[in-house]
Amino acid sequence: MDPYRGWGLRADMSEVSMRREAQGIRSIGRGLALGGGAAATLAIALLLTDSIDGPSRWPVALLIEGVVVVAAIVAWKSLPPIRPSAPPNRLMRTAIDDPLVNATLGTGSFNRSSSAEEPAPAPTNPPPSAPAHTTAAVDIPSQFAIPAQFAIPAQFDIPAHFARLRFDQRLEAALDAARNEEEVLGVVTRAAESISPIAPTELLLAGARGTTIRQAAEAGPDGEGPGCPVPHPGECEAMRLGTTRRYPSSSGFDACPHLRGRIGGPCSATCVPVRVLGRSIGVLHRTDPVHGPADEAVVATLESLASKSGTRLSIVRAATNTAPAAFDASTGLLDRASTERHVFDLGRDLTPFSLAQGDIDHFQEYLRVNGRDAANLAIRLVARVMQEILRPSDVIGRFGEDEFLVILPQASDGQAQRALERVREHLALTLATSAIPWFTVSFGVVESSFAQTLDDLLVAADVAVSMAKDLGRNRVVVANEELIDPRVEDDF
Repeated sequence: MDPYRGWGLRADMSEVSMRREAQGIRSIGRGLALGGGAAATLAIALLLTDSIDGPSRWPVALLIEGVVVVAAIVAWKSLPPIRPSAPPNRLMRTAIDDPLVNATLGTGSFNRSSSAEEPAPAPTNPPPSAPAHTTAAVDIPSQFAIPAQFAIPAQFDIPAHFARLRFDQRLEAALDAARNEEEVLGVVTRAAESISPIAPTELLLAGARGTTIRQAAEAGPDGEGPGCPVPHPGECEAMRLGTTRRYPSSSGFDACPHLRGRIGGPCSATCVPVRVLGRSIGVLHRTDPVHGPADEAVVATLESLASKSGTRLSIVRAATNTAPAAFDASTGLLDRASTERHVFDLGRDLTPFSLAQGDIDHFQEYLRVNGRDAANLAIRLVARVMQEILRPSDVIGRFGEDEFLVILPQASDGQAQRALERVREHLALTLATSAIPWFTVSFGVVESSFAQTLDDLLVAADVAVSMAKDLGRNRVVVANEELIDPRVEDDF
């Protein structure tokens, strides 16, 4: 710790008072020393003139004493003054405490041990390969010499420092504008690409229960991350220890075991934990060639990205979890936004599910023939039948005027198909004893593993619904690879 840290005006005034007191004490000491020396010289002179009798003895003794005293004073004055090293003034303390101010003063490096006996070497011209911003060394007077234990780094890269500040400002602005987790992950992807477009980087996030881990964002030369095969958060050293881990070579004896045996061959790696309130929720993982690992500046930037994105993710998740679900006023089902939020939650926790889209067949014709009241009764009847037949854990939402979306967690597409067949049959039985005009519903089912995003799942389910209508309506069709033929791919 800097012993001069925290000095202020009062400390400076105390220095002045102490120096004045020291000067006074030195003056008194000099007077006493002169008086004692004069008395001793007089005694010696009297002994030397002991053989002289009469009144001439004292003049001779005083003459001898005067010569000795004058010689002593001349010799004393000719000696160089001894000046103790004074503590740094406030300007120098600022330079010690703040490397940026130090560098701004034009001191690429300080000569911290320069003195009158050992002058600092003269600054030399930088080599042609040196950066343009490199400055010459500046000699500091000996009274301002800084002790070695309080030395600061010799070089401070001002352009890199301000580039880092600019990156942090842009990152914070982009994250603040992100409204949901998907947008936050998009910012992370673009930020990783801006740091290095050729270094594979990925963000791995733990599930809500901390037992699973998934790749949430990735960037690289082909848009792909390094693909860390870590199976769960407990196997990740960076997440488990809560500190940045750097591996110069994947073949090193101290390298993470999940770096070995990768398809791309040996590599170096940097793993930065994403921590929120002292808990690791993910890791930012980047790989580089063995001969070119990420330097300190890149690691510091990755740590900033991990810290700020983790904070924004926690805020977005908290807002999402506390936001009340919105319901459709007509049917009492969840609205579209709330239904999509359930899909995102299942995907984030890596929970498998099946998604089904249902449409009332010939709804516009049904509305034209039977009127709005009958159409509203038909919509509410479909909602009630699905609530009666499906499980309490299944999520049912109204996705459009006559469209419904059903999320069935932990259900395969075959199980979802059978459940919706029961819905279709129960709807027919209810209509047989009801005054509501007859209608039917077609469903398209897709399993969560069929696509990577919600949009792709919705497109696949919509294709399956269209196929159900083409096959005669009033049926359930499951989306599969055979269904996505060249004729249908144009719709994607």
